[in-house]
Amino acid sequence: MIYDVKIFLSTPIAFQTKKKIQPIHFDGLLTALAVFKDGILDNPIPQSASEVNLPLARVGSEKKIWKASCMKIDPLKSKVYRDIWTGSTSWVDFIPFKGTLNPTSGIFRAKAGILMLLVTPYIQFYFDTDNINEVIRLLDDLTHVGSRVSAGYGEVKNIEIRKCKNDYTLIDENGYIARHIPVTELQEKNDPRWNIDFVAYKPPYYFYPFFDMCYVPPIERYWPHKKPEDTIQQILNKINEKKAGVSND
Repeated sequence: MIYDVKIFLSTPIAFQTKKKIQPIHFDGLLTALAVFKDGILDNPIPQSASEVNLPLARVGSEKKIWKASCMKIDPLKSKVYRDIWTGSTSWVDFIPFKGTLNPTSGIFRAKAGILMLLVTPYIQFYFDTDNINEVIRLLDDLTHVGSRVSAGYGEVKNIEIRKCKNDYTLIDENGYIARHIPVTELQEKNDPRWNIDFVAYKPPYYFYPFFDMCYVPPIERYWPHKKPEDTIQQILNKINEKKAGVSND
């Protein structure tokens, strides 16, 4: 059975800037929730949790993936801005004794950094399951998503789940990829519009042995992004507005 889930947020989702920003996957969320229920509180999730069983359907041959999409946003209601986080409230910790401040070592390690904050009312996923009760049981413990959750980012306000007639777990309604899918699993169904990147195809998505050449979703699915043609059109609209203003005068 295909379901559509919307996770409504009361605070922005934080993304670390050290690496290329990747979308949150629904199976990644459930993996974290499942191992936390088992008493594993480490973050990141340890490698021993890499094969945790989830209440989701699986597809594929050699490199199986869960039938669950990555996050989707409403681009018209979303925006991004940068923020700085600090791990101390004492100005003494930030005195650059040698004229430089290195946040990767010494007393300044993990003291400060830059975040990209996604401000969006909700993130949406599609998933396939025959055990919706177990999915709901896991989601009952979901309080935050993204990075720096201890600082209050990505706070979950409420969650809505409903049955879905169409299957958008792997391919979206416009024919684009909806999650990371190994290229080898879709050799006969590739589309020239699909992007390819070297990323993980199953959770935990930071675990390098799970990296492979994958078809990946377009960035505008999960990140506010203006295409070049949109920017050009916006400029033309402003020019036309100015011309119209001059003619009216």
